[in-house]
Amino acid sequence: MIKHLDWVDRYVAGQQDRVWHEMRQLGSRVREPAFASEAQAVCDEMARRARSNIETLVARLGEQAYRFHENDDDQTPTEPYTPPGPKAEGILVEGSLF
Repeated sequence: MIKHLDWVDRYVAGQQDRVWHEMRQLGSRVREPAFASEAQAVCDEMARRARSNIETLVARLGEQAYRFHENDDDQTPTEPYTPPGPKAEGILVEGSLF
């Protein structure tokens, strides 16, 4: 039996590989009511961490005067990261995995 009630706590505590393994073992059953909210919470935490890591990386590179640019011959300057806009929450809800 897969222990699922503490996925988020275990994920935060460092057991990311084990939690993802357990969720993958369920296959499409992970969307069932017994698992869906906890699985969504794990996905939300993963996304929050990814965003934080990107923000940290961009800030540190900026502090070192790194030039962010387009991948074109002119190396056109570009913003490396754009936070979500005001419509993001609505899009997120409409396209929810669960």
